[in-house]
Amino acid sequence: MSNYEIEQQERFSSEKRKSNDARQLANAHIAIENIRKKATEYGDRQEALLQPFTTLSKFIATVFADKGITISGGLVLGVGKEKIPSDLLSAGEKQILSFLVYNAFFDSVPIFIDEPEMSLHVDWQRILFPTLLEQKTNNQFIVATHSPFIYSKYQDKEMPLKRLEWN
Repeated sequence: MSNYEIEQQERFSSEKRKSNDARQLANAHIAIENIRKKATEYGDRQEALLQPFTTLSKFIATVFADKGITISGGLVLGVGKEKIPSDLLSAGEKQILSFLVYNAFFDSVPIFIDEPEMSLHVDWQRILFPTLLEQKTNNQFIVATHSPFIYSKYQDKEMPLKRLEWN
């Protein structure tokens, strides 16, 4: 084999290696992009699954000034160095927390709430349903209330009940 033929064969082998390297690099870029997409999808899914609990934690941090709430059995809602025993909460605090916790643990179910205003301060009546809806659980709320602070934002959803006359 002549030097020319050897050089041609080496050049061909080199170009073939470069082509293979370029193909492998392109495949690696595609694989990395697929992994990045999957990681983003999983991150988005995780965020959606944790949304009810994120909203609950944010509510507790805001309302209870960065204190946790100790439930029986060592369970703590919220974060913070100081913990408030749940039995020391007011009726309204217990009520709004129970709504948020039930809403966090159930998805796509009807939740019936009868006169939530009974124990809730007007400010909490105003934020109850925006906070429940922020949890994004797809639950359906059926609420009986006399409070304009609760239903005023949702008048398009209001279904007034009419008195039935018996013959």
